[in-house]
Amino acid sequence: MTKNSKFLILASIIMLVFMFQSCEKDIYEEQIYQSKFKISYVNSIALDNNNLLMQKINKTTLFKKNSLNRIITDTVTGISIDTDKVKYIIGEDFNSYTFKIIKPDQTLLDNLVLISKNGGEYKAYGMRYTLSDEEKLRLDTQEYIDFTNKCKAVEIEDSNSLEEILSKFNFSEQCDLIYVWEEVISIVACTIDGCFSAPWATISYGHILVATRVCSSGGNNNAEGSSEIGTSPHGGGNAGNDVVDNPCLTLKKHLSATVGVKLKSPTMVPALQDLLNQPLENGKSLIKTNAVYSTLDAPVGTDSKITVKYGGTIFGSIHLHPYPSGAPMFSWSDVYSLVLFYNFADNDILSEVVIYLVCKDNNGVDQLYALKIDNPDIFSDALIADINATVIPSELEDIAESEKTKEILKLMDYQMKLDLQRSPDKELGFLKKFSNFGISLYKANTTMTNWSKLTLQNPNSQNPTVLPVPCN
Repeated sequence: MTKNSKFLILASIIMLVFMFQSCEKDIYEEQIYQSKFKISYVNSIALDNNNLLMQKINKTTLFKKNSLNRIITDTVTGISIDTDKVKYIIGEDFNSYTFKIIKPDQTLLDNLVLISKNGGEYKAYGMRYTLSDEEKLRLDTQEYIDFTNKCKAVEIEDSNSLEEILSKFNFSEQCDLIYVWEEVISIVACTIDGCFSAPWATISYGHILVATRVCSSGGNNNAEGSSEIGTSPHGGGNAGNDVVDNPCLTLKKHLSATVGVKLKSPTMVPALQDLLNQPLENGKSLIKTNAVYSTLDAPVGTDSKITVKYGGTIFGSIHLHPYPSGAPMFSWSDVYSLVLFYNFADNDILSEVVIYLVCKDNNGVDQLYALKIDNPDIFSDALIADINATVIPSELEDIAESEKTKEILKLMDYQMKLDLQRSPDKELGFLKKFSNFGISLYKANTTMTNWSKLTLQNPNSQNPTVLPVPCN
């Protein structure tokens, strides 16, 4: 997910709709960090188009193929190599393909790496990662992992079978891995068939592990041979940009007791739930600095509003709506706050942008909702159109320049309140209002162990209903 100029200055665009000026674009446009490594997700079409790679694949016994030349699972062992989602990496002097090895017993993470140095023949390596469940989650959500003493590499001969590769990891060969790790954020021009993101461009984001495999014999320290392996540990995840933008991955992470902002910890959602019967709003800003999450308390609101900070390492907020005076759903101002978080957040945390709402529903049951951006372009256009359709310019004639945005939000919140009043089911009312705004509404389950995306079922009928789709 990257900032585009239209979405980047949406706070200013609200003013521009009414012919007022802003210079925020010049202040806040930033360049995305360009790494010397590039990652993209490719599929079997891309593999077929690489002649050198296919020469290596065709002369090994690793890949079992069916009559259509597609990889199949070994029916005896149940082991296979996933060719539907493959990490393709371009470095300064190498390119590599990293495949996930799929086993019936998936307690350890095994990868197959095919690497070509300076355009030469591909060499094959097996990589094994001993990661905890928490670290596997961090791998899927692109967070830092310390791989010290957690990875092992073995060189693969053409005659090796998958079973033989896996057995190699059990031998204590005199080899050490000396590696460098880099978090990569860049734009990849993906010009080969088989890239997932049309029109052949994708956001690259992930881990790069460049390891020098130094082996010695006889237990001495004299290196007899070394080889450099460039790979990106492959835990599966999702193909294409979904690796960055899949809301379920980031939302589920924050429900963990060990990673993310730890929504279930005593200082977060449970504490806010205890305050729901108080008349004022409470909340926190959510922060990610160098892959470390933290929160910042917001000043207690003086009315039905709360002020949270945004910008830089702040990627969102969590706040409550008092019960029973507050609506058990996001307000228009809440939705608009996504603009501010996205607008001014550092580029490397854009996929994290989220707002959470703690409230009680009409039956007095505690609920936790989340709101995520799916499409910044659609979102910005929809917000501007909604303002144009709701606010009459003459309503702002006697309002001071410094107060106009506040007045616009007040008018939009009032209209949103009327819209929700017409729908006893607040989830349904919200979805009918924002279903085509490029955003998605999520609801946590009662145990706060998973989320469901709330969608409209039969949206074009006279009586649409809310369909919860649990996150996988």
